Amino acid sequence: MLIQSSTPFKGEAESAWNKLMDFRSYTHWNPFVVQAKTYDRRNVELLLDPSPEDRMVSLNLSIDRTKAPNFLRGALKYGVPGLLDGRYQLAIEDGMLKQEVKLGGLLRRFYVSEYFGRQVKRGLDAMGAALAKSCV
Repeated sequence: MLIQSSTPFKGEAESAWNKLMDFRSYTHWNPFVVQAKTYDRRNVELLLDPSPEDRMVSLNLSIDRTKAPNFLRGALKYGVPGLLDGRYQLAIEDGMLKQEVKLGGLLRRFYVSEYFGRQVKRGLDAMGAALAKSCV
């Protein structure tokens, strides 16, 4: 399942980059992040609260490619690797902040529903809007 989001972005890419790489600040600007534990400059465990009616989700983001200040890509892991995981990508280009999540793994077709996809899309949209607003 591929989920994409685009948000108009008028700020400086460098400002967005600094916020994205400061994992500890996520709880201050990202509306869904309840807790962020960082292990180093490339690995963070995020506790997300997507909505009051859904349970919190814990996932790990391991950044594997960056091209400061415009591009970031990483692996998403939920639970046991290979069961439900994915790829996250963010790019800032042509006045847009573009995000993409591609979900995979053995349990994807059982666990990932249209509802789940809408929740991820809503989260990407909210994160993009919050990041864009905080960088103006």
